[in-house]
Amino acid sequence: MIAARRVIVASIHLRFRRAVGRYPDVAAAWERFQADRVIAEARPWLESLDIAPVFRFPPARSAPPRARDPAPARIGLVDLLLGAPDGKTELLE
Repeated sequence: MIAARRVIVASIHLRFRRAVGRYPDVAAAWERFQADRVIAEARPWLESLDIAPVFRFPPARSAPPRARDPAPARIGLVDLLLGAPDGKTELLE
C-alpha cells in the first residue's frame, strides 16, 4: 500500500513538473517559490546554531525552444478507401 502511494505521488509530481515546464516564466516563478520556502525553513535553524546564512542562487535557466520536425502525413488503406481526414479526396499539386 505504501509503495503504491509513493508511485502515485511520484507520478503526480512528474506530471506537475512537465506541465510547469511548458511555461518558462511559470517554471522560474515556481523554482523561486520553492527556494523561498527552503530559505524560510533553513534560516531560523541556521541562526539557532549561530550560523549566518548566505544564500546565492545561480541565474535562472532558460531552456531553448524545442524545434519540432513536422511528421509526414501517413495515409493508410482506410484513408484511401474512405477519403482523407479533411474531406480532401483528390491529390492536388
